[in-house]
Amino acid sequence: MSVIPHLRRHALSLWQIHCRDGTDMSTTTKRHAMDHIPLYPLRFEPIYQYRLWGGRRLVNLLAAPLPGDGPIGEAWLLSDRDDYSSHVVNGPLTGRTIGQLLHQWPAQLLGKLAGRFSRFPLLLKFSMCAMCFQSRCIHRIGKRLSACG
Repeated sequence: MSVIPHLRRHALSLWQIHCRDGTDMSTTTKRHAMDHIPLYPLRFEPIYQYRLWGGRRLVNLLAAPLPGDGPIGEAWLLSDRDDYSSHVVNGPLTGRTIGQLLHQWPAQLLGKLAGRFSRFPLLLKFSMCAMCFQSRCIHRIGKRLSACG
């Protein structure tokens, strides 16, 4: 009997892990086998944020439909916040949060920085504004200041 697990997708969209001879692995073995699944290009479900200044233009950037009819100002593509955590939407890790992945595979996700963060350190998002307005920002770069408009 080979111990190399195979993933099979069943009609109910559930993933089951089988040995090469077709026998179903025990729950404990399944959990151990999941530790050895190589990470693959993960897709996460966007988290849409209602903003009064938002609009509906994010629909042109993302494949996922916008919720409701209200103004959406931000689409969080990757978040590991307590209140908004990104979920995987493809492959055998579907449904897992970025926090769960980081806990299970810290070195694969963060490389040399694996021991420095207990949470995923980035929030990736698109922001869109329905109204055009002039904004000024000032960034401190070393000791000199630069302005952008």
